[in-house]
Amino acid sequence: MPSEQHVVPRPFGGDSYIAESDQPEERQLIAAVLTVTDAQIRLLEDFERSLWVERHPALELDCDLLLKEVQRTVQRSDGVTLADWDILQKLDVLHHLRRERTMHLGCLAASLRPCPLSPVVFPSVSQDASALLADPGLDITNNQSSLEHSIRGSQFWAVIIGINVYDDPSIPRLRGCVPDALAMHTYLTHDLHVPPDHICLLMQSEGDHPPVWAWPTRQNILAALYTHLRDNSRIRTGDHMLIYFSGHGSAYYTSDTFSSPAARVGSIEALVPLRSRDGIRP
Repeated sequence: MPSEQHVVPRPFGGDSYIAESDQPEERQLIAAVLTVTDAQIRLLEDFERSLWVERHPALELDCDLLLKEVQRTVQRSDGVTLADWDILQKLDVLHHLRRERTMHLGCLAASLRPCPLSPVVFPSVSQDASALLADPGLDITNNQSSLEHSIRGSQFWAVIIGINVYDDPSIPRLRGCVPDALAMHTYLTHDLHVPPDHICLLMQSEGDHPPVWAWPTRQNILAALYTHLRDNSRIRTGDHMLIYFSGHGSAYYTSDTFSSPAARVGSIEALVPLRSRDGIRP
């Protein structure tokens, strides 16, 4: 079988997109690593698919579910075979390779010049109105009334978190997270008419010095989730809770945390909060 010309995975557009990079040596190295990683992934994915078909022939492949199923099998104290351990190890290697591939793709994307996006053209109000009026079966008045009755701002409770700047200089700074959090706050208060005291807003941006309780630290985020949502006696059955986080995400391997061999498989996805400043633990 002839070898595939697989320089860069499709999500980033192939060879024509690579040519736009300002760092050719770095992108070539990343592309070479990706080529090897993708070849390893394809071999293990064949094994993964065959194992899934044996267990769930009528269902669509769920990689995380399969890994957890095998993990639970190995964690049983009786009936565990060497074959079970071999399956678990192969799926764990596949999980690690996929994570490494994602990180390499992120490095590759960071080295590419952004492409200009075509402007989005929205239809004019008159076009919208004419389209609505052209449908004789559409009752605009009733639809608007039902929408107003279906949305009650007093039934919404939210914790909104936005972080642009982290204390650790090695963590890249962001620009859109705080504006996104503020846009969500505006949408809730102006469009859905959610009372301001129903929203807990934790934000951090460059040059921003919020009060200690408003820092988006781990302690403050947990405190907001408990006091503003879980333990809030004002929340009634049928109310809606929204947790919005805009900032860096991360993941860590369970092998760095757990001691049990069966538990040291896969990784745990995580949000990245702000660290407490000056040793203060709010």
